[in-house]
Amino acid sequence: MLRNVSRSVLGTRRTGQVAVLLALALAAAACQTGRPARTPQATVPKAIGTTPTSAPATNAAYAPTDPYAVPPVITKDYVQRVLNALDQVDASALRIIVSAGGLSPPAAMRLRSVTTSAEFPIVTSVILNQLNNGPSIYQSNPGSVVDDVQGVVSATSTCIFTETRRGYSSVLRTAPQPQISYIELRQRQASDDPQGINPTHWVIAFQGHNSDNSAPNDPCTAP
Repeated sequence: MLRNVSRSVLGTRRTGQVAVLLALALAAAACQTGRPARTPQATVPKAIGTTPTSAPATNAAYAPTDPYAVPPVITKDYVQRVLNALDQVDASALRIIVSAGGLSPPAAMRLRSVTTSAEFPIVTSVILNQLNNGPSIYQSNPGSVVDDVQGVVSATSTCIFTETRRGYSSVLRTAPQPQISYIELRQRQASDDPQGINPTHWVIAFQGHNSDNSAPNDPCTAP
């Protein structure tokens, strides 16, 4: 989703509407699932392996079936794969917003599935401010923001901080040049996405850069 790149200049208008949308989204999720969200797990998600019905003749390893399983070493390629998936969910939310002409509960559910509880109201506030200027800034059938990972600043099994080059040509009618942005990913909790919309094990906790265009302090290594 297009958003201001500086956290310090993000608007906070319509926070009441954001809260209502989130409440509607969570209520819809509860109705559809028929059961409360599971308690967040403290353990790192493990790769899901296939189990043969009989013992193989050799000790060949079986590849994981989950492409987003957290690997022992988090690489640039892995982070790129995760961001591609998150950007696709984000794009599906934007298409709903453009079609409906507003931020509806289905769109809010999708946005919440790829953001932390703290980041969600910031993202929705940006969208509401953009809609004040008219939805015509978006493509009629918007695609995905493109996050081209430039490098992984730091990474653990629960926190990733990465530098990307973001492009909006598939989203905006008049798009700026791709720009450097920093993204903090945190391990997804069950309460973030009770509907299972987000296929990865990660959600966005921060996206942008400092108001002077410099890199923020690394949140994954902060004491």
